Parts: sequence; structure tokens; C-alpha cells
Amino acid sequence: MIMQAFPVTPVPSADELIEHVMGEEVSLFLRNRQWPDVVRDLWTVNRDGEALISLSPKAFGYYLPAFLSATLDHLGSEWFAGSLLNALYPRRNGWAPRLWRSGNDGWMC
Repeated sequence: MIMQAFPVTPVPSADELIEHVMGEEVSLFLRNRQWPDVVRDLWTVNRDGEALISLSPKAFGYYLPAFLSATLDHLGSEWFAGSLLNALYPRRNGWAPRLWRSGNDGWMC
């Protein structure tokens, strides 16, 4: 159902993938790839849970179904699901992913 719910195109350009240098490995892995094509090997760049939080808001939205699918494929792994939940849940006290940080107009998503 995830495949039917999310569009495969347009793929974010290389300049639209990451927010900071920490995500260079993620950027190289995702560059010019559609989200269904990265599901199987996504764990290789999300080893420390940093992949999602290094993405730009546009890339996060585009590749979210890949992370959802990979989480379903790794249901026994609390770590994989935990990294997805950490990126999706905005924390007001302390660290928050870039797309949840407070802006002038309130919380961004």
C-alpha cells in the first residue's frame, strides 16, 4: 500500500538532498535514485539513525516511504523503527530534526 500512496517522481535533485555535511554519505547513496529503489539497502546508510535527520525537508518528504517500507521490513529491529520515530516526533525540549525546528511561523514540517 505504501507504493500506491506515494509518488515515485519527481526525485529531488542532488542539491536538494541534505541540509549539512554530515549527510554526505546519505546524499551519495540517494542521488538520482527513486525511493522504491533504496528500500532494500537503506539500512546501510542509516546505521546510526542519522540518515533521516540529515535530509532536507523536501528529500525527507520524498524518501519517507522508503524509510516506512524499510521499517516494516525490519519489524524486529527496535533501532530501525526508533530512528524513524525520532525523526517524525517533534521534540520541543532539546534536539529536533531540521524539518521540525521552530521557525518564525511556528513549527515547520
